[in-house]
Amino acid sequence: MIAKGAQSRGGRTNLVLGRYAQTAAMLLSAPMLARFLGPESRGTLAVVLLIDTALTQVVQFGLPQAAGRYVARSDAGGETAAATVMASLRNIFVRILLITMVLATLISLLAPWENRLLLGFIVLAAPVNAFTELQRQILVGMRRFGISNSSLVLPAWALVVYLVVMRGSASVGGCVVALVVARLSVAGLLSRMISHGGRSNPKVRKDLIAYGLKTLPSTLGQLGTQRVDTVWLAALSSPSAVGIYAVAAAAPTALYPLAIGLANHLFRSVSSTGAANGHSDRERRSALILIGGLSVGAALMVPFVYPLAFGTEYQAAIVPAIALVPTGFLYADFMLYRAVQDGRGLPADGSIAQWSGFLLAVAVVPVFALRSDLLGVAAAMVLAAVVRSGVLRLLVRRSVQMSTVNSKE
Repeated sequence: MIAKGAQSRGGRTNLVLGRYAQTAAMLLSAPMLARFLGPESRGTLAVVLLIDTALTQVVQFGLPQAAGRYVARSDAGGETAAATVMASLRNIFVRILLITMVLATLISLLAPWENRLLLGFIVLAAPVNAFTELQRQILVGMRRFGISNSSLVLPAWALVVYLVVMRGSASVGGCVVALVVARLSVAGLLSRMISHGGRSNPKVRKDLIAYGLKTLPSTLGQLGTQRVDTVWLAALSSPSAVGIYAVAAAAPTALYPLAIGLANHLFRSVSSTGAANGHSDRERRSALILIGGLSVGAALMVPFVYPLAFGTEYQAAIVPAIALVPTGFLYADFMLYRAVQDGRGLPADGSIAQWSGFLLAVAVVPVFALRSDLLGVAAAMVLAAVVRSGVLRLLVRRSVQMSTVNSKE
């Protein structure tokens, strides 16, 4: 028991340290992006990265989460289970790559001249990102947290290096190319860390696809809830407004990597047993205390740090940034509860909660986006995050009560 507890604490420490490194890169790159690109180009980059993230989430089909859960719970051992997963899913990702190659070609032919190469590049990168995430989740399931963290830290720092080198010559296309090249390098690195000598197992493939499809609605709902503000601002407002809002969102977004790292560790812990327990509850509470303290610190620092870091062009981002800070804590709250439910094999609860928040944001955000009211957009996103977390907490409480009743019977 002591060995397992020490291993759990060590795994959590490695995940947290890795996410801190990613957060540090984000905190360094955010002011540089804002200053070197300017509000309009910064807004364009925000939209481009939104397309990149959306495509990646869609082509994943929830398979990374399914693979990580399978490896964590496998009795065959991490290396053997990982090799089986890779062999079972290889053909699926090859087909995804071929489809996206065709799609990238069509976009490159039909899109406006100034955007066609960039958009085609992003589409082509989506399956690479998805395959990298698959490998990363497998490594999390194998408890190889150090390598898993490197896959997240390297692209973030690659962007920092590009911005430092290029300075005033930095461009949206250059930022995208730097990120994609770094991700390709990471994909190659991770491929060397996982055995590819396993045999394809149709039953494993079927189970992975089934579980992945169950988690996909939650993942897409999460994407929608987090990015619906950018979508509406891009559609109804100016690129400069999108750029200023992206700067405002930098404060809560900096908390996301840490929240995801803590949630991944909790998911791994619950997946290995298939049930939540007192240890996982304590882990979730301590994680929320940590994120809560960081959120308070971020809110207090924004009025002093933002003018120095981003400059006078982004003065309008200060108040929305303070208003958005609670979404970082609420995101962590949701992700931790979702990790417990996903680990228990109940991803539908996360899907219901995600879509509750998403639909509310879809209805409310455009009212403010149409007027470029960034504070109103921020308030609407906080409300959507509150609803999302509240719905999931209710669903978790209901499932726990049902489990208690069933165990008594």
